Amino acid sequence: MLDCGELNSNKSYFKFEQWWLGVDGFADKIKEWWLSFNINGTGSYILATKLKMLKQKLKEWTLTHRNDWKHKKEEILHQLAEMEKTQELRLLSEDELLQKVHLAMEFEEVAKQEEIAWRQRSRIQWLKKGDKNTIFP
Repeated sequence: MLDCGELNSNKSYFKFEQWWLGVDGFADKIKEWWLSFNINGTGSYILATKLKMLKQKLKEWTLTHRNDWKHKKEEILHQLAEMEKTQELRLLSEDELLQKVHLAMEFEEVAKQEEIAWRQRSRIQWLKKGDKNTIFP
């Protein structure tokens, strides 16, 4: 009997995350990593090995940065709430008003990045599992 080994259907494939592009310094980090890989061999071997190494670096980087939105959002919301409390007691100075506007803009940017990530994830899930409302004969 022919034995082809175990079928591993739980393999996690590497997927490019769109939210990475919204992180400041991301492109520079990729370039830094890519240039730091010193591999010898044929062109195809060098490319394949560098891509594997870059994949690993991106996975590690993603683990440390994935929850940054949550913490950043909480921090911004806390600061905005404090400013609202202060505004109830007295008028905010011009600097404080500018800071409040800046915080609101920062919040929008973080929320936008989070939305991009969730939209991409939901699309991936939909493509994997299909539309549950569709019945095929």
